[in-house]
Amino acid sequence: MTACVVASALSAARPPSPRPSDAPPGEFSEERAWPVFLHLTRTLGSRSVGTPHWRQAAAYLVEKLREFPGVEVELQQGPGVVQRGRSMESTAYSARNVLARIPGRRAEAILLTAHYDSVSEGVGAGDDGLAVAAMVEIVRALTSGPQLERTVIVNVSGAEELWLGGAYRFLEHPWSRDVRAFINLDSMGTRGRLLLFRVTPDDLGLVEAYGHATPEPHGSAIAQDLFRTGVIPSGTEFSVYADQGKLRGLDLALYEDGYAYHTALDTADRVERGTMQHMGESALAVARALADSLPEPGARIGSYYDVSGLHLFTHSPRAVAVFMALALLALAGALGLLLRRGLRNVRLILGGLLASVSGVVASLVTAALGGGLLALIGRTFGWFARPWLAVVGFGGLALAGFLAVQHRWARRALRQGASRREVMLGSWAGALGIWAMLGIVTVAKGAGAAYLPLWWLAAGTLGLIVATLAPRYTWAGWLIAFVPGAVVTVRIGTMLLVVFVPLAGRMVAPVPMDLVIAVLAAVNVASCALVGVPRALEAGAPGRVGAGIGGVALLAVGAMALVPPFSAERPQRLRVEQRDEAGRSTLVFRGVGGPEIRNALKALPGIRSAEGGQWRLELAEAPAVAQDAEITVQDPPSSAGLRKIKVRLHAQGAQELKLKIPRESLVEWSLGPLPQLRADEAFYRAAHVEPPAEGWDVTLTLRGNKPVPVEFSQILEAPTAEAKAALERLPDWVTWHARRHRIRILSL
Repeated sequence: MTACVVASALSAARPPSPRPSDAPPGEFSEERAWPVFLHLTRTLGSRSVGTPHWRQAAAYLVEKLREFPGVEVELQQGPGVVQRGRSMESTAYSARNVLARIPGRRAEAILLTAHYDSVSEGVGAGDDGLAVAAMVEIVRALTSGPQLERTVIVNVSGAEELWLGGAYRFLEHPWSRDVRAFINLDSMGTRGRLLLFRVTPDDLGLVEAYGHATPEPHGSAIAQDLFRTGVIPSGTEFSVYADQGKLRGLDLALYEDGYAYHTALDTADRVERGTMQHMGESALAVARALADSLPEPGARIGSYYDVSGLHLFTHSPRAVAVFMALALLALAGALGLLLRRGLRNVRLILGGLLASVSGVVASLVTAALGGGLLALIGRTFGWFARPWLAVVGFGGLALAGFLAVQHRWARRALRQGASRREVMLGSWAGALGIWAMLGIVTVAKGAGAAYLPLWWLAAGTLGLIVATLAPRYTWAGWLIAFVPGAVVTVRIGTMLLVVFVPLAGRMVAPVPMDLVIAVLAAVNVASCALVGVPRALEAGAPGRVGAGIGGVALLAVGAMALVPPFSAERPQRLRVEQRDEAGRSTLVFRGVGGPEIRNALKALPGIRSAEGGQWRLELAEAPAVAQDAEITVQDPPSSAGLRKIKVRLHAQGAQELKLKIPRESLVEWSLGPLPQLRADEAFYRAAHVEPPAEGWDVTLTLRGNKPVPVEFSQILEAPTAEAKAALERLPDWVTWHARRHRIRILSL
């Protein structure tokens, strides 16, 4: 039964077949969009901001969109400044947003947005080439049909990877004033179905419109809960449109195969066929629905979720609370019926509740012990390339721990005169008591995850009533109780593991990631075990079954300690910075993955560890560069001890220029308002991507008469031949991104 539930959840996550190129004109066809996708990812390749391929991509998209009749196309260009990032860096850049407008009968508009720029280390097939190619095909499909009620505006953003700068620039365009709602398409993967994982607050109507319009909806309010709490350290242009633009909108993204995200592996060959089909037909359907009938704002969101892609359920907070109250009343009635027809006293229910609580605790503890053991012996990330080992190992330990507690309680109850059926019913009722408590907490906290305990509680109560009234059909009651909740749980549990296992390769957490993955697997197993295990108690021998499962789990944990953690398809990430300063050149390595970093870097003779988890390799002396900065005193020191200095900085082939200025010395600069720094931040940082040929002029007002050391960096995406030769000696299970920094200290 469990295998069938898992198979159902996995099959529901697969995308549909691509529509052929001769599909009706008004429909979305992946085959028609595929040539655009290949041109962006194979012909052009990496399209990072400021590069020639970035400019060529913008020109190509303008040309393609102008092929469609009745579409207004514009290239939004001009300077922009964003102040974002962990270091609150102020970055100047030249915007290149590709805009298109399909006039409707009314001026008010629906915005569709994706981004054509990529990170420098990859060609951005999933992130976000798929969405951009889909956007071109969506525009073609919209122009093939009748005129819509509202206008549709498309922003193919040119600077999403640069702190979401393209969205900020669009909000300065006159067309943005007509936008009433938006649909953002992005990705952190290359496979599977498009997921609705965020929606603006108080907009239940938008979620309902998405669910009704999309042929195979996929969404979960649990994803929104995770973003709201900051557990997922990612962002999209959704936040700019929602927070800065005060617009209503939906955030849709791919999430499977996060191993390739922001690496050289994010290529067209890695993309699953049918993925763009689901993305495109979903976005097209929702755009048409919102353009023809935009729901009124104001209705708060309680929860939303799909069941195997068949239907998207949406609930207001009031509806969730009402459903939960009805489920609690039904549980109370079922317990009363159980005491009259199935159990002799309430002690078995209380015992079952205590055993269930203890079982959940045991599940988490045993799984965490397995993860902690791997971290203790220094054999971490053994599940990274083989997530099934985490499911079998950590999930198996969790189930063994749960069964051990249930077995102990069952033996005690049997010794006290209870029958096996009474033990089973008491455990079942106790499990529903836990789901009732979780339901009350999630509803009180306003969490979108409230739907999970609601499903277990409602179906579990109905099944318990069937088992109580018709003992001959206890098996049918158990199926009613177990299958609906298990389908929902396995689906969301699979999604979370698919997201968090690859994410662990680029996350820095306060605890070992083995513990995080172990607990994540344990939570899903314990959720299903609560209602699944009671039926096993009636069959007897849960202790022997638990011991067998525990043995298999320990073998899987042992395998995690022995197998190579990374592979060529699921690699260790390394960020490499080549620093040319003071006449010497050094490669600085940073990465996540425990001792495997040391193993990877053993291939480089002369490598040494440094502070902050860094590794350094000295190269030959850095070559001398021509004059790169001109310094002019604008105003001598004033009576207040302030002086103004103008600096002209030259790129000399660099894609980006950076300044780092001591916090205590800088009073103001010509780059706009100074960012709000954190208390522990010692420097103001400024940058210019795609700096002008004549140089970047910056005027600084400094405090005091003493010279101020200002760090000036010229950043080149291509490492030197010497650095490349060293990096190519790394094993094939490492993927790296190298940038070259030419650093000079200016005395101002």
